[in-house]
Amino acid sequence: MREYVTLMSAILGIQINHLARTTKMTRKRIAFGLTCLFCLSLIMSAAMKLTGSKEVIEQFTQMGLADWRVIIAMGELAGTALFFMPQTKNFGTMVLSGYLGGAIMAHMSHGEDFSAPAIFLILIWITAGLRQPDLYGFKTGS
Repeated sequence: MREYVTLMSAILGIQINHLARTTKMTRKRIAFGLTCLFCLSLIMSAAMKLTGSKEVIEQFTQMGLADWRVIIAMGELAGTALFFMPQTKNFGTMVLSGYLGGAIMAHMSHGEDFSAPAIFLILIWITAGLRQPDLYGFKTGS
């Protein structure tokens, strides 16, 4: 009987370990996909600022930030690059949090809808948590 229990626990142990590895790989793949999606969105946003899109120029002029458009775009690109690279993902999360917090503040101070940058910020935080589960102090088994 003891041999049977040992054999079953060994089999179940292998299955549980396999499930944990599969879950970790799935989480990493989802995190990578979200990271790519958000980075592409931020790169497109910065490109619109750098190329001087009509809508962007009008909005920045209305907010009184027309002279800062290129500098803001460069900061957005720097934060995006830092967020994308695994070695600097935590610092990139902080930089993008500051950038998006500034966007929220700019929209709020002009009475505009700030839900888009707020939702984007929350999604960046969720993605950062998926990339590094212990980032927010949650204990994981992996």
